[in-house]
Amino acid sequence: MSVSSSQQFLHTFKGARLSCLIALLCNRYPMGSTQLVRYTGYSQKTVCEALTFLSEIQVVVNIGGYKAWLINPQLPHAALPEFLWNFSTNYVIFSPTTTTNNNQDLIEKKEVVAVDSLTPEVTESHALLRIAAIGEPMATALAEKPHITPYYVAAHYAKALADKVPTGLLIHRLRTEDPAPDMNVMYHLLNCTCPTCDSLRFSPDHGYLHPDDFDPQDYLANFTPPKSY
Repeated sequence: MSVSSSQQFLHTFKGARLSCLIALLCNRYPMGSTQLVRYTGYSQKTVCEALTFLSEIQVVVNIGGYKAWLINPQLPHAALPEFLWNFSTNYVIFSPTTTTNNNQDLIEKKEVVAVDSLTPEVTESHALLRIAAIGEPMATALAEKPHITPYYVAAHYAKALADKVPTGLLIHRLRTEDPAPDMNVMYHLLNCTCPTCDSLRFSPDHGYLHPDDFDPQDYLANFTPPKSY
């Protein structure tokens, strides 16, 4: 970078903004504002303001829930000074330079640990559990349970978002094999009334998504949590 652009960076990223940015680069999993408060030493209000700023300039994204902040997977490498990427040493599967339709790459862009020895369905379930901000070792333990499928995880995550329940209750529902709710083709709950799903109410089946038609790759690429129910 040139001196002038370095100066611009330092004027833009300082204080809590810079601390949150480095913390997210150093952490291979999504982080919540409460975690960032502990990591950075700043107050909850200051951290939330920093995350809002970083989100507005598309450096970070929130993938749903209060524990789901991470570096934007599509952030161009040149968007940050070269030295900052050195902090991503532990962020081993993050690749900010390209986008792809390959399922494994999509899973990696969501900051998911893929274990080679696992079956594709277990790996995909693990990916979705991480999207739902379920940490380790719980995510791996759940992914290996016979009743856990990608659709099952996605449907329960949609229900958790609608009910505004904490991650602990979502884990309880998954562990106790609660029946999965129905989803629509937007990966929201069936009969969701959010603006994204508004057109589906004119469909005879309200856009019902059969579990057999669930595509984890498409979910990872296109799922957007509803702004409100």
